[in-house]
Amino acid sequence: MTLLTGKLTFAQAEALSKAIAEHQSPPMEWVDEKGKTIANQLGPMRPVRPMPVACDERTSGSVIMVTFQSALPPAKKMRIKLDANTIVDFEEQ
Repeated sequence: MTLLTGKLTFAQAEALSKAIAEHQSPPMEWVDEKGKTIANQLGPMRPVRPMPVACDERTSGSVIMVTFQSALPPAKKMRIKLDANTIVDFEEQ
């Protein structure tokens, strides 16, 4: 999946990717509306580039690539758990 989010700056996305790779942070999860895991991240998370997308107090966001292995295909909306405290809704574009 290629995801565009304002919840992570490019620097934060790079730091999260490194932390996941070094097993200091849990992998991302694709979750349902109730927070139940549909699929876990498979392979590395790759920050692609910064984007001028503001969210909360951040002035920029990032494009990230992440793979989830699931028999269920994504449909119009996905909920991704970035970390223990952050779940972000992504809409298909």
